[in-house]
Amino acid sequence: MSSPLVSAAQAHALSQARFLDVRARLQYEAGQMPGAIHLEPRAWRERARNPATGLDQTASWAAELTRLGLHGPAPVVVYDDGSMTEAARAWFILQLSGVTAFVVNGGAPALLGTFGSHEEAIGITAPVSARLVEKAVLAQQVAARTARIWDARTPAEFEGSKADSYARGGHIPGGINIDHRQCFDDTGLIKPPQALRAILCAAGFDPGQQITTHCGSGGRGSFAGLVAAAAGFEQVGVYYQGFSEWAADSTLAVETGA
Repeated sequence: MSSPLVSAAQAHALSQARFLDVRARLQYEAGQMPGAIHLEPRAWRERARNPATGLDQTASWAAELTRLGLHGPAPVVVYDDGSMTEAARAWFILQLSGVTAFVVNGGAPALLGTFGSHEEAIGITAPVSARLVEKAVLAQQVAARTARIWDARTPAEFEGSKADSYARGGHIPGGINIDHRQCFDDTGLIKPPQALRAILCAAGFDPGQQITTHCGSGGRGSFAGLVAAAAGFEQVGVYYQGFSEWAADSTLAVETGA
């Protein structure tokens, strides 16, 4: 298994897996996987934005994972309410910290709906991981025109017509816009790897080259990183702080329009 995205049946069959539920507390209390650890969706959003506990603070994150019982060699299977962005965010942070992590396609609706599956347990193959891309590194790549950037925000955010949550409207120069919602099928599941790969290749991305994903502030960018890895891209980077950080830096260029 090389993809970090798994079906509900695969999740049930993973040997010695621990489950991390990143839904709201009321949803968790209404029903969860047996023994699932709960994490409020906003908890790691806020933690990752705080410079004192940012994603580069490895010791702080190691302590956080130990506190939650998520450290150690056993794989962690993450699920959310089916929106997939919060699960992807948790996956990205977990694998940055060295944890073998997977995300359930379809989230709790898919996973809890198949509860009781008695499929034979399957082993673990380390999934494709995604690295953290910092602003300074991406700025150098943009200046050199070597960056291959997937902007997973909406077209309105990308073009700059919807800029209420950013210091400036628009996008990082050279960015390619694929709204993350294009990656879902009509049932609400993330599309199969071949379809995802086709979407990315049609947009101009090469599976053999590095791809850097981002959104406004981490969730959709992490989702895009998850999708790229699931599609077979092996050089995946996530600019987690995203356009919120980029637009706030007046020394960096921003483009507008499609």
